[in-house]
Amino acid sequence: MTDIGPFLISVDVILLILLTLLVKPLGTYMTNVFQGKRTFLSPAIVPLENLIYKAAGIKQMRHGLERLCKGLLLFNGLGLIVLFLILLLQGSFPSIPRIYGFSLPLAFNTP
Repeated sequence: MTDIGPFLISVDVILLILLTLLVKPLGTYMTNVFQGKRTFLSPAIVPLENLIYKAAGIKQMRHGLERLCKGLLLFNGLGLIVLFLILLLQGSFPSIPRIYGFSLPLAFNTP
């Protein structure tokens, strides 16, 4: 049996160094993307993005903060309800034998 502890520590150190070196360039790139500025990937990404918008029938428009927050809360609220129901009803699903559904408090408290 071999001891891989030192190997795991060295991988952690390498990953930490790599992430530290990438903070500034990735942060700058993300700032430019979120502000709608041109980036070095724009020539490749913008035509693809426009093609997807056209295929989906979406008009490109800017949304206000209020509309974005409403959409986020609605999406997360619906996801919460669906996952809650899955946990409650999983005992009655036919493809999962011998598994009982969660109790109401446990289903509500499960993240």
